[in-house]
Formats: sequence, structure tokens, C-alpha cells
Amino acid sequence: MGVLTAFPTPDYENSVSISGAQGTLLTGTSSGVIAVGQHRLIHISATVVPVSTSRNCISYTFGNSAATGTTPAPTPTASSPFLLGDEGYVVDTGFYDQINLANIAAYNGAVSLAYSISLLSKH
Repeated sequence: MGVLTAFPTPDYENSVSISGAQGTLLTGTSSGVIAVGQHRLIHISATVVPVSTSRNCISYTFGNSAATGTTPAPTPTASSPFLLGDEGYVVDTGFYDQINLANIAAYNGAVSLAYSISLLSKH
């Protein structure tokens, strides 16, 4: 039995075009809607700033722009899915073209998070 493996690589050419791809989230704030495009592989990571050994969670929601649907990515809440930002997370956006990230106090306490979104190439 074969095992399918892939090694996504950064798509440097298109990563530059994402407005809001890096930023800092204070406690209880969100990034707002970030347009990443449909059917894209994106890598999301976050770290506590100033740098510490603390783990962190970053909540997220997906949505669609007026061009691809009618539901913008809502502001994430404590009931939204989350990822461990210090491990990084790769997701295929599928039919969604927006993401919204948030630093939820219930998960992280009173810390700021620096986040980064990178587009990956599909080969």
C-alpha cells in the first residue's frame, strides 16, 4: 500500500499580495477579514509576544466575499474552532476565500499574539 505524502512549499510570489497576512492580536481582538483566495493552501502560525515559552491558541472562522458568496468571515468567538498557533496549521481554503483570526482571552489569558499567514504552492 502506498502512502501519499506532500511537502508544500511557500508561494513567495503570491504571499506578498495578501493584505493583513502578518499582525499582532491583543487580548480579545480579531484580525478582521483577510482575503486569501479560494482553493489555496495556507499556513497559519502564531506566537506569544514578547516571546515566551507559553503555548497559544488562535481562533478562526472562514467566509466568502461578495464575489464568491454573501457571508463574510465572522469575528471568531470562544465557540469557534481554534488551532495551536505555535505548531502552525496548514489548511485548504476550499470554496472559502476569507479568514478571520482572533486572540480569545479564555484560551490565552492576557497576552498578545503575533500571527503570520503564508500561501503554499500546490504541486
